[in-house]
Order: sequence, then C-alpha cells, then structure tokens
Amino acid sequence: MMEKLGRMDTTAAHVFHQELGDLTMVENGTAAARQKMAISSWESGWITDEIIQQSKVGSSNEGDLARARQVASAIRRGLHYETINHREAAIPRTYETTFEWIFKIPEKCNQEAQWSSFPTWLESESQDIYWITGKPGSGKSTLMKFITSKAMLKQHLFRWSGDTPLLLASFYFWHAGTEIQKSQEGLLRSLLSQCLDQMPSLGRRVCAKRWAIHEIFGPDIQLPSWEWSELAANFKSLTSNHSNDYKLALFIDGLDEFSGDHTKLVDFIKKISSRDGIKICVSSRPWNVFSDAYQRNPSLRLEVLTRKDIELFVKRRFKLQPGFLELSELFPHKANQLIETIVTKARGVFLWVSIVVEALVGGLADGDQWSALQATLNKLPEDIEDLFQSIWDSIDESHQGHALQFIQLHRTARGPLHAVKLWLADEENPLEFKIEQLQISKIINAIKRRLSSRTKGLLEISFHGHVEYIHRTVYDWIQKVWQNICSKIPIEYDAFLELLKAESCSILIANRLMESESPGNQVRPLKEQDWYWTHLQISFWYTMNVKDTPHNTPRLVKILDHLNSNLQTIMQRPETLRSARHHIIWRSIRCTCDHKTDFIGLAAQFAIGPYVRAKVSKIGKPSDTNAGEMSLLESAVFGWDCFPVDMIDELKGRENFVTKSRLELVEFLIKIGADTSQFCHTGSPISKAIKERYGEEDEFSEYANEVLKLLKAKPFSKPSKLFRRGRKY
Repeated sequence: MMEKLGRMDTTAAHVFHQELGDLTMVENGTAAARQKMAISSWESGWITDEIIQQSKVGSSNEGDLARARQVASAIRRGLHYETINHREAAIPRTYETTFEWIFKIPEKCNQEAQWSSFPTWLESESQDIYWITGKPGSGKSTLMKFITSKAMLKQHLFRWSGDTPLLLASFYFWHAGTEIQKSQEGLLRSLLSQCLDQMPSLGRRVCAKRWAIHEIFGPDIQLPSWEWSELAANFKSLTSNHSNDYKLALFIDGLDEFSGDHTKLVDFIKKISSRDGIKICVSSRPWNVFSDAYQRNPSLRLEVLTRKDIELFVKRRFKLQPGFLELSELFPHKANQLIETIVTKARGVFLWVSIVVEALVGGLADGDQWSALQATLNKLPEDIEDLFQSIWDSIDESHQGHALQFIQLHRTARGPLHAVKLWLADEENPLEFKIEQLQISKIINAIKRRLSSRTKGLLEISFHGHVEYIHRTVYDWIQKVWQNICSKIPIEYDAFLELLKAESCSILIANRLMESESPGNQVRPLKEQDWYWTHLQISFWYTMNVKDTPHNTPRLVKILDHLNSNLQTIMQRPETLRSARHHIIWRSIRCTCDHKTDFIGLAAQFAIGPYVRAKVSKIGKPSDTNAGEMSLLESAVFGWDCFPVDMIDELKGRENFVTKSRLELVEFLIKIGADTSQFCHTGSPISKAIKERYGEEDEFSEYANEVLKLLKAKPFSKPSKLFRRGRKY
C-alpha cells in the first residue's frame, strides 16, 4: 500500500506515514484504523489532484474490475436515501393495453398529428426536451412509468445511441412525500446512483475523490454525507464531455411537484439538455412556467388523447361485475349510455374515472336499478376537488373524527409512515403488546380495512406498505380545506405523542418492517443502516413537538421509558453488538462521541424538559459511575453539540426551535440544586467550556450569554447529590 501511495505522490505518502504513526499498514490494519485514516484524508485534503488523476486510470483485469464494482457500490450506498424508489413504486401500472399508442405513429385530426411523434424524437439527434403535460389526475406519472418500463423504449434509443453505450435514468418528484423526494438533491442523487449502477466504472471520473479514498482504504469505510457542492460537481461531470463514452437519456416526472423555484429547475434541465449526447423527457401540469419553456418543443397533452383508454378501462372493469352483465343483457342500450356518460364526464382525467367506477361498482353489487346508478353518477361532481369533497361528505359523521386523526398522523409523520406504525399510533395500549409475536401482514390487513372505512379511499396503503394519498390532488385538496375540517379532532389529541408511541413499539421489529417495504428484495445489512440511531432521532423529534401539558406528561414519560427499555433490549442482541457501526449512547455503551451518558442525560441533550423534570423528581439515592460521564446540567447546556454533525441529520434546522426549551431546562436544573461550579467531563469548568464553544460571532452566542447569566446567579448553599460530577441519573 505504501509503495502504491509513494508512486502516486511521494510527498503525500511521507505525510501519510507520519500521520499513520504506530498503526499497522492500511491494507492489514483494523477497520477502525482504516476508517480513521480515510476520514482524516477526506477532511485534510491529503488526497491530491495527482492521486485523483491516478485513480482514474482503470485496469481491465478481472480482479480490478471486481474491485471497481465494489467501490461503485460503496459510492451508491452513500447516494441512497430511504425513499429513493418509493414514488415510482407507488404509481399504478397501466391497465392492459392503455398508453400503447405512445410508441406508434400519431393519429391525425384535420390532417394534423394530435401529438409529437415520440419514437421519432427518441431516435433523432434533437436536443429539444420532450414535454408530457396534462390536467391533474390525467395519468402523466402513470404514462412516464409505462414508458420507462417498456423494452421498446431502449429499442428506439439504441437507434440514437448507435454503438455508444446507453445510460437510462428516471426520477419522480413527489410533493406529498419527504423533503428529499421533492428536491433537486433527491433528483441528482437518484440519477447519479442509477448511472453508476449501469456503468460502475463511471465512478472513477464522476466521483473521483470518493473513488480514490475507497480504492485506497477499502469500499467498507464510511465517508461523510454528500454536500450539495460535491453532488452538483459530480453531476456536472456526469453530463459533460462524455458523448464518445456513453449517451444519457433522462426521464423526469412531476416538475410541478418540485418544492423549489420552478424557473431555476427549468433552466437547470435546459442547460443539461444542451450538452452533447443527452436526451431528456419531462412531465408536468400545464403551468405557465412550463408552457413558456416547452410550448415550442415536441410534446403531447394527455387528457385529449386518453378517451379510448378510459373507455377500455370502464368496459373491462364493469364486465368483471355480475350485476352489470345481468343488467346489460336486459338493457344493452342503457349499459352503453352509462359507459358513454362516464367517459364524457371524465374529460380525460383517469383519477376521476377510477373513483367514479368504484362508486358504481358498489351499486352494481347491491343490485341497484339503472335509474339509481344514473342518479349516483349524476350527483358526483365533474371537478376532481369537488369529488373529494363529495367523498368526504359521504363519510359517516361518527367516523369523520377518526378519519381526521388518520390524516393528521400522515401529515405529521417524519418521513414515510408505515402501515404498522399507523396501526400502533391508532391503538390505545400498544405498549402492552408483545409486538415481536404479531404478524405484520395481519396488522396491515387490519389497518387497510380501518383506513378504507374511515377515509373512503382518500388514504391508502401502497405497495411498500406506506400510508399514501391516492393522488397528489388529494394532498392539494387537504391543504385547502384542512382549517375548515380539522375542528372535529379532539382538542387533547396530539399526533406527535401518538407517533412517538408507535416508534417506541415498532423499533423492536424495524428489520421486519424494512423487509415488508421491499418484498422479494434483500434488505441492506444492519451496520449500513444505523437504523437504531435514526429511529432515536425521529423519536426525539416527535418528543420535542409534543405539547407540554398535564394531560400529555404522564403518557410521555411512560412511552419514553418504554423506548429506552426496547433500545436496551436491541443492543443486547448478539447480531446488533457484532454489526452496529455506532453504539447507542447511554448506560454502559460507548459511542463515537467522546462522552458517556444515560437515557435521562440523552433526554436533557435533546431538551425534553417534561421527561427530565418528571424523572428527576422520582430519583432516589444515586450510585457512583465511572469518571468521564456527563452531568445532567452539562448535557442540558450543550445539547446537540455533544454529537458529530452527521449523527443528527434528522434534526437539522431544529436548533432554534429548542433554544427556549433548553434554557428553561437549564434554569430548572439550577433551581433544584445543580452545581454551577462543576467541571465538564473534559475537565474544564462548565462556564469556560461555554465561552470556548460559543464565540461572539456564533449564531448561538445569545443563547450562551443567557446560560452564563443563569450560572452566575446566586448559587445554592448545598448542591444536590444528584448533580455532583460523576453521578448517574
């Protein structure tokens, strides 16, 4: 290894020798040693441009190719995020032969083609962006999924790419999803990951620095999270000066669901499409920003092209119903008239059709007369949002409050809400369940039935087992009417507390939930997930938002005690102790941070005042602990600064939110006897440590000044035993 480094850069190798010190050679060293040196190299800039250029030179022997695949896989793991494939998987597949016209010669109306020929565009050298547009609910995302899943797509694109390798990648923006699902970051991470999967050797040039470090220190080491600057630079490298090496076809759905500036997104995509060897197809609603950009481009407007598809869907769906077959044999004209009325009223909106057909199927199953079926159809609004209101009004009044709780839980959830977690949040006493003995499939079936009866299909369970709106338009409608309908939720109901309850229970079966999210696929190893720490962050995020009321506090304490107990159980499992990258950070378990604490100390670090106050009031005589543990006051004062930044990803942006709670907790601890003159676990007086940590220019300098005022207040004559240094809580 050292000879290899010396050939790359003699000076850098010498520095590396000095830094390595007494550690064994990297190739033979422990995983911890390699990890430490990799991070040191990443942060110090030791990986020079010369070394990066050297790493770009590949080899064709089988061993090096296998190594390249391992390195590319390591880079892809860093690009991965939990919901990377969820939106595409949630989009329904097309019904039988619908949308097959997209790959055929366009039909003509008054001697003019009704849409721009898609196969012609795919095969041409045109750098124009192809635009698929249409009204909400017309099936744009379904069409994009249909296009990218068909072998015919590649057949046409191969005529464009010729002998040059072809890379094909897609992304589906989702406004009702997580932040990353509607962001440019999510777009770039997904597209980069797909390209690396198809051509692993790309990583040498596109992600050169990460590639070099993985090549030197091993594909198993963990590098820092991707910063935007690195992500943007790597994507620019992917899309620049490559036309002789590969051709790139990108399909980007739902531009209107992007959460940022749509004009900047349009400009970004236009800039990419102007580069040689790149072809881009996008879809969006016909908003002005997109019409202005793409109205002269090859395009199609979906709702004017789907009448035959909708008619086929209605006919095939009704013919599965014995009630329809019986009535159509008696009254064939009326049967055709009913279908014609549905197709006409749909005005090209597939979503409207699917909802209306399901409503009529219920009437057919009940043996309704034609007049009753026609009356049902006539009273259903043609506008999609009016239809949602009609569905809401049809929910039994005794169920509307429960339906609102389900919607509130879905709106409040941090990330995708698994059906099992919804069920646990909805149950009264899940803390008493033996959760590991319950069958996930039966839980999902139970909550599906409950969700259907309460929300009448506005919320559903997706393929991944997540709770989803049936369509983006439902999300839009909920946003508009929420203030008018949410009054039926009981005033004492706290969705954050119920979701915390669900997290505290479901953590025992986290691996099983991951398996249920990806049926038939291998779940990534535990050590690559660090799932327990993510679980804990999400749990404390919910906790920080729980209302501090006398009604909530007893339940909050009980739930957090349950969470603590379950996490301790998990950490004693042999497979966890063998594979966990970061250890959990309380009682008797060391973490990557330079301190130890227990669960109440952890709660203090997250400024969970109600829990800390309740536990402190019940603690009896404490026993001694090892030196070097943090006091409760120190935990409260420094909070999240106790952790490396990449360990609190789930809580970014919440620092200011908890400042008031943290000050209140510090004041409480001092009032009941915390020793304000105590030393930190590092050996420095706490007041000195504050001044060293928060300078005058720091964004939290005002907070630091307030803490120092509290510490300088008149001390109590006899500090409580509870707060002497070296005590546990």
